[in-house]
Amino acid sequence: MSARLGALLLLLTFAFPASLAAEPESALPHVVRLLPLWPDRAPNPEEPEGSAVFIAQEGAKALLLTASHVVGDAKDFRIVTHDGEAYAASLLARDADSDLALLTAETTRAPLPLGSPPQVGDPVCAIGNAFGLGLSLSCGVVSATGRAGVGFNRIEDFVQTDAMVNPGMSGGALVDADGRLVGLLSAIFTKRSDADIGVNFAVSIALLEAALPDLKAGHAVHWPRVALALRPAKPTAVGPLGPVVARLASSGAALAAGLEVGDRLLMAAGRRILNPGDWHGQIALSESGQAIPLVVWRDSQRVTLDLRVP
Repeated sequence: MSARLGALLLLLTFAFPASLAAEPESALPHVVRLLPLWPDRAPNPEEPEGSAVFIAQEGAKALLLTASHVVGDAKDFRIVTHDGEAYAASLLARDADSDLALLTAETTRAPLPLGSPPQVGDPVCAIGNAFGLGLSLSCGVVSATGRAGVGFNRIEDFVQTDAMVNPGMSGGALVDADGRLVGLLSAIFTKRSDADIGVNFAVSIALLEAALPDLKAGHAVHWPRVALALRPAKPTAVGPLGPVVARLASSGAALAAGLEVGDRLLMAAGRRILNPGDWHGQIALSESGQAIPLVVWRDSQRVTLDLRVP
């Protein structure tokens, strides 16, 4: 074996320890194939099925998270577990703003343990039902966190990964090296074809946890809203970039915080705000009534304000 090949194998062993394959594999029984029963049309031949994740158990019913776009206009569903058992499932609630939906099925299954928000470079694995072929696992790393403004949903807080994700895996699990849920597979970034190019997105565990109470209550999520309109920074802008306050309501939290038309939003609760999506994502992750610090660019200087989230 050459020295170069030996060094490469040593690097791969260090980056992806042997336990990485074993621990994420333990999450497979917590992920299912999801078959929407379309009322008046045939399934999409490229994505005839989706995926879902056991997230909680309430009495005799298991709760499963999936992506809202997988649910579509279907009224009835079947889930097929890793060991080949099929169950009827029904829709409890959905939230189009974040592309999340919650299903129920009469079965007793252990929920997938929840993990902590991952860091860039952390090893992760994607588990889902690629092309309706059945559950499979692919591994990679976290490429970015806090991705927002990508354009899929109104509320975005994505974990970006290069773990291979293909049609049918939406609603599946992104798990860490210990097999814990750190994201729900949601979208593939592509320009011409719906195939993997290594830029894939999962709804973050923080956004999942923020959405779950309302979904369990059987309705869409009541996301906090701040009464202002933002526009992206102009391409010709100089200085620190951020979305610009275009309009303010005549009353409300934004006006009370001291925001002014023309302010560039730079920071919110310690998060760098580069586009309107970053702002919507951070507000969604903030608790109602919470006071969060803002940093804006006004008259060529940074100004610090406090906003109380509605």
